Amino acid sequence: MRSEALSSLRSSLERWTPFGQGSSTRVLSLGIPALDAALPHRGLAYGGVTELQVRGSSGSATSFALCACRAAQQLASSTSASVGESRSPWCAFIDPTATLFAPGVARLGVDLSRLLIVRPEIEAVGRVAVRIAEANLVSVLVVDLTGAGSLLSLDELTWQRTVRRLALAVKSMSTSVLLLTRAEQFQTLPLPTFMRLEFTRRSTESFELRVAKDRTGRVSTARSIACSVFDTGGGVDTGVFFDGGGALEGGSIEPAVGFESGTDLEAIAAARQVS
Repeated sequence: MRSEALSSLRSSLERWTPFGQGSSTRVLSLGIPALDAALPHRGLAYGGVTELQVRGSSGSATSFALCACRAAQQLASSTSASVGESRSPWCAFIDPTATLFAPGVARLGVDLSRLLIVRPEIEAVGRVAVRIAEANLVSVLVVDLTGAGSLLSLDELTWQRTVRRLALAVKSMSTSVLLLTRAEQFQTLPLPTFMRLEFTRRSTESFELRVAKDRTGRVSTARSIACSVFDTGGGVDTGVFFDGGGALEGGSIEPAVGFESGTDLEAIAAARQVS
């Protein structure tokens, strides 16, 4: 299965124009009015790194990130349809603690055949993220640093440099990087991201979303948003909300198929290189 996925990815990359070349779209709308209205640019900025900082349960931030993947895929599909092509971009989710589950992701409307899941060791997460960004491989790159039930040990200085490298790698590309963190992390040295969104789960029915930082200065007070916005976002009746560990609430399901080491990533990146 893994070799087939790699072969499909290589062949697709050979046919595609690199993201960001010839594109004038700089903002990715999530297609969910309540979420788009809460964002300074009514969407996520392409060519930048956005921090999704979690206070309490990480379910709202995980669902938000996956909806961004879905929106990018739907946008490309609608654009391709208008010119008689069938194309959906790749998105990537770096999941070092293996808490992402395929059935829940699929029910959110994400095309699993175009979702690259990478599960490296925690020490390699930054390096893997930079390689994917530099390969100009995906339209949305999600990096989950929240962990599963316990905080991951992260070096703040190292991640300062990593975020700057990510920002530089996607600066002129139609790629949006989403970095999922916890409020307890990076307290001494806040990450140098384009924007920071704070997610706070207040109840089983709602969460609060606040723009805590934006490079253009557009910060906001917290907005209460119903968890049900993820149920029908983008016209998909999902009924899905992820719990604190990223798993689907209300059932036990098998993990998604992904790449667990840097070896496969090396092959993917090599396939993407151009002279």
